[in-house]
Amino acid sequence: NHIIGWSFLLMGISMVLVSVVRANGAVLAPLLMLIFSAVICRLGFGFAFHPTYGADAIWWAFAVGATISLLLSLVYDRFGKGRSFKPRVPASTSPPVAEPG
Repeated sequence: NHIIGWSFLLMGISMVLVSVVRANGAVLAPLLMLIFSAVICRLGFGFAFHPTYGADAIWWAFAVGATISLLLSLVYDRFGKGRSFKPRVPASTSPPVAEPG
């Protein structure tokens, strides 16, 4: 718990930032960031440092992945185009009203 516990805070912040841009319609960039941080960085770190750290490399890999995910989310939130997307609103947001008569 002491190895990975603090990284849940980083993951939570990252999830909020990514959810904001995904809610506005930008889904490809957050998906690629997730693939990079969760698959490439996390697995790469785990496999690379397993001979040195043993089973602890798995837990450190989660912390490294969460940190990279947060950094990518912050960079995309600051410089990306995720917030410039406009939500799609239906043409008519209110139900049709029947004419009296």
